[in-house]
Amino acid sequence: MTDNPKLKGIGGWLIVIAIFIIFSIVVNLFAIGFIVMIFKDHWGDFINPASEYYIPNFSWVLPVELGLNAILIPFALYLLYLFFTKNYKFPYYMIGYLVTSCTFVLLDQFFSYHYVKLPIETSDIAKIVRQLIWSGIWAAYILRSERVANTFVEGQCKSHNNIIN
Repeated sequence: MTDNPKLKGIGGWLIVIAIFIIFSIVVNLFAIGFIVMIFKDHWGDFINPASEYYIPNFSWVLPVELGLNAILIPFALYLLYLFFTKNYKFPYYMIGYLVTSCTFVLLDQFFSYHYVKLPIETSDIAKIVRQLIWSGIWAAYILRSERVANTFVEGQCKSHNNIIN
């Protein structure tokens, strides 16, 4: 940790991280809303083998996708709490959130391709690559940033060894 007062506090690139967390909450809420709309309006068509809209394994894949999105919302809300309280746990949990998000994107694509038999499209690959690059960049920033090391210190014991420094 350095004593550079310019590199302490919520500012700089940390603002982008806060916006990302808020944006991810909104996106996950919209995804849940879309899934609920499918349940409400077309569920019977998608799970009925006699229907022309039948999708194999959709009866369990869609609820799994709903659950994955639902897990990310409280995780992101907790991240926001840690972020704005400048808690020392924030960097660790943020990296965990990035890894979890990447894992969920990969799981979603895996289930869609292997169980629902949806083809892999260029946009799917672009989404995965974008998520992996985004997560890698921000994980590296969190691990190496002086601002992160100087800002997220609240609640930390004096003898606690911070691996970020």
